[in-house]
Amino acid sequence: MTVEERNIMLEHIAYWTDKQNQGIALVFGPVLNPSAPHGLAVIEVEYEAQVPKLIAEDPAVIAGIMTTEFFPMIATLPK
Repeated sequence: MTVEERNIMLEHIAYWTDKQNQGIALVFGPVLNPSAPHGLAVIEVEYEAQVPKLIAEDPAVIAGIMTTEFFPMIATLPK
């Protein structure tokens, strides 16, 4: 990772930390798979249509150093 990429990733972390503080990102972080490093986020939004905007505003996506996929989930939560 270059210095520039590291700085972008720090912006990426700050972006999702802000979303976590807003109650949008429930959990996020790197998946420690040495053969295929990637990250995962579980987010909660009112409408699925909100997700593309969240992705598009991610600094790592804007910089072109990260690609994303998203899939809806039906969650079972504790009472």
